[in-house]
Amino acid sequence: MSFTEEEKKKALQLYDETGSIAKVIHNLGYPSRQNMYTWIKNRNIEKKHKEYSFTNSP
Repeated sequence: MSFTEEEKKKALQLYDETGSIAKVIHNLGYPSRQNMYTWIKNRNIEKKHKEYSFTNSP
């Protein structure tokens, strides 16, 4: 099943608030545990890339 970016954002926000994948699934009725693990992992990878990004200033 495919989820919209808004659905992913809502699930990740609820996860941040509760700290529990089970609570996210119970409250929203989606996604699977595996989807949540994947979304959390991908978000953490994106954050690391942003932290290490820099610009060359003259």
